[in-house]
Amino acid sequence: MDWVLVLTFHLLGPQGEIRDIGPNILPGFATEATCSSAANSIAESLLRLEGKARERQGIARNSDKSIPAVNYECFQNWR
Repeated sequence: MDWVLVLTFHLLGPQGEIRDIGPNILPGFATEATCSSAANSIAESLLRLEGKARERQGIARNSDKSIPAVNYECFQNWR
């Protein structure tokens, strides 16, 4: 059995609003620990890259405009 990472990256909107949440599914992790480690590394990279994009658009770092969110879960694949 292997582990599958399900990861979402989206922008937070006003309370009560849900914006598109496109999941990304990455299979093939040998353990839950390697899956979680990969998820943390990917999340950090996504947020860092998103910060660069915000900077290029002139959005202040402490602005609450389009705050990014990364969520993930690791599941055991029962093939």
